[in-house]
Amino acid sequence: MKNILNDKDFFEQNLISMNRVAGKVIAYANLAPVLLAGGIFLKLYEMPLMWLIIFSCFLIPFTIIQNILTRKCKNQKVIAYLTLFGLEILVSFLGSNARVNTYISCALVPFISCLYFNPKLTLSVNIFSYVGLLVSLWFKSQTAWELQIPAVSPMYYWIAYSVGFTVEYIFVFIISCFITQRSHDTLKDIYASNRHIKTIQHKMISSFANLVEGRDSFTGEHIKRTAIYVELISRELVNQGYYKDILTEENIQLFINTAPLHDLGKIRIPDQILCKPSSFTQEEYEIMKTHSYEGYKLIDENLSEIESEEFLEVAKIMSLYHHEKWDGTGYPNNVKGHDIPLCARIMAAADVLDALLSKRQYKAAMSLEQALDIFKKSKGSHFEPCIVDAVLACSDDIRKIAFAKKQ
Repeated sequence: MKNILNDKDFFEQNLISMNRVAGKVIAYANLAPVLLAGGIFLKLYEMPLMWLIIFSCFLIPFTIIQNILTRKCKNQKVIAYLTLFGLEILVSFLGSNARVNTYISCALVPFISCLYFNPKLTLSVNIFSYVGLLVSLWFKSQTAWELQIPAVSPMYYWIAYSVGFTVEYIFVFIISCFITQRSHDTLKDIYASNRHIKTIQHKMISSFANLVEGRDSFTGEHIKRTAIYVELISRELVNQGYYKDILTEENIQLFINTAPLHDLGKIRIPDQILCKPSSFTQEEYEIMKTHSYEGYKLIDENLSEIESEEFLEVAKIMSLYHHEKWDGTGYPNNVKGHDIPLCARIMAAADVLDALLSKRQYKAAMSLEQALDIFKKSKGSHFEPCIVDAVLACSDDIRKIAFAKKQ
């Protein structure tokens, strides 16, 4: 299950992803010394062996260090600069040899930097690349002139090639900076639009939940508090080592966001039953029990076009299963154990917890100690044992919420 990321989350994740991609590019660059050594061995061309050794002595350790830091270092922005500057040193060093002619390599690192969508990074890389390649041309000029017929001075060679290179590099500079800035601004606009749409969607969802609040005197606050209890229980389960593969941060947020819809089906329960100030008759209770399935249908029929599939699935599951019991004696389908989805098992505990601690038209609110005692007695019957343990471990936080509720 995945929520839509905001722009900050996207850029941070992209930073990590691109550092790893750049690491792979550097790793593949280790093939260059092998290919060059092969050419020398086959006598396809001449090249100083010491130059190739120096190149390898920088490339191999840099590859190892970059890959380790990318996976271990928390400051991925620093790693991005280190990676791209190191890659540019490799490109510049490759172009410093008179017997190795490089052309489009001057654009390699600036264009890789575009994929980070960071205008400052691309600008810095462009400046560093330009200076680095001018330096490499200088070293190249010190030996390249010996290969020219007729021979020219090193300074003449460097100036002539630097002028041509500068003209070409201006285009690389303009294009790479424009691509990065345009991509960055477009992505920010997209995520700003997504946030606006998401806000509208949440307001619509809240409106559905608030429809229930208008039907009786307690359900509205109940759906708000149960969302808080869902978060407490979920995080405590993680703390105790349960369901870490399911209770990711994204899923916990999804459970919190969908919890307010668990009682949506009460909209279709007649007022004389929903607002009855005394206990239900058996017939009334059977009608009241239908709110689980009615909520499932309402969510499926009315929210399918305004929320994600993940949201709808969890919301429907919570509505349908939140009155099921661990031992199979709940309703509407009498499912039991792990056949009840985890989100609904957590929702069931949050639902009962708030019901016990709340004053209703037909009963007084229980003390926290009384409510927790009921949970202890329901361990393994109504509720999954580890969920009961989580509720008990959250007693201090639950007390604060219950106290705030009474103010």
